[in-house]
Amino acid sequence: QAEYQALAHTTRTAVWLRSLFKEMGLHSHVEGPTILLGDNINANTLAREDKVTSQNRHILTCYHYAKEMYEMGEICPRRVDTKSNTSDVLTKANPRPDLERLVPLLTGTGGELPQAPPLARD
Repeated sequence: QAEYQALAHTTRTAVWLRSLFKEMGLHSHVEGPTILLGDNINANTLAREDKVTSQNRHILTCYHYAKEMYEMGEICPRRVDTKSNTSDVLTKANPRPDLERLVPLLTGTGGELPQAPPLARD
C-alpha cells in the first residue's frame, strides 16, 4: 500500500510538471505519457488494472489518482530493476559499488540512466 501511495504522490508531481510545460508552450516535452519507473510490481499493476481484492479494497480513493492518470494517458508506470533504481540510494543501505554507480545518476553528474522497459502486455 505504501508503494501505491508513493506512486499517487509521484503522479501528482508528474501531472503538475506536464501542465507547467504546456503552459510555457513546451508541448514537445509532454508528448505521450510520462514514464514513471518503480521497482514494485504490485503498485504498477494496481495502477494499470481494475482488480479489487481483499488486500486492496481498503485503499482510500484519493490514492487511485495514478490509475485515473494512467487511463487518461498522462503517465505510464513501468517496472525498473532494483539494481537500476536510483532512489534506492535514499531509502536503503547500499554497498559502496552500488553507491558509486547510482549516486552520479541521481545527482546528474554522470552515468547512464536506465532505459524504460517495454510495457508488459497480457
